[in-house]
Amino acid sequence: MSKIMQSIVKRNAAAGHHFFERDTMSFFNSRVEGFVGGSRKLGAYFVTSEQFEEGYPRLYTVRVQSSDGRISTVGDFQQYSTLEAAKVAAWDLVDHISGENQ
Repeated sequence: MSKIMQSIVKRNAAAGHHFFERDTMSFFNSRVEGFVGGSRKLGAYFVTSEQFEEGYPRLYTVRVQSSDGRISTVGDFQQYSTLEAAKVAAWDLVDHISGENQ
């Protein structure tokens, strides 16, 4: 896991949230697919994947961490069928938000 993702995990736990706890991740069979972009001020965007049961497809979700450590879903849960599509969507969001704040 990258240092940026480690920071996101620590910030979430320090704020008293449970998004990255082992039991939470296990319940959703969730994986962190990696940091995409952003900042503490604008929000840190990353992608997760979830697979509810074996035999079902693994689907991808764009997430954002706000400055208070809270994790939110951007768009719909499991909106993307491929990791690439989720990363492109997350990059588009980061580019859009970055452009608004220049």
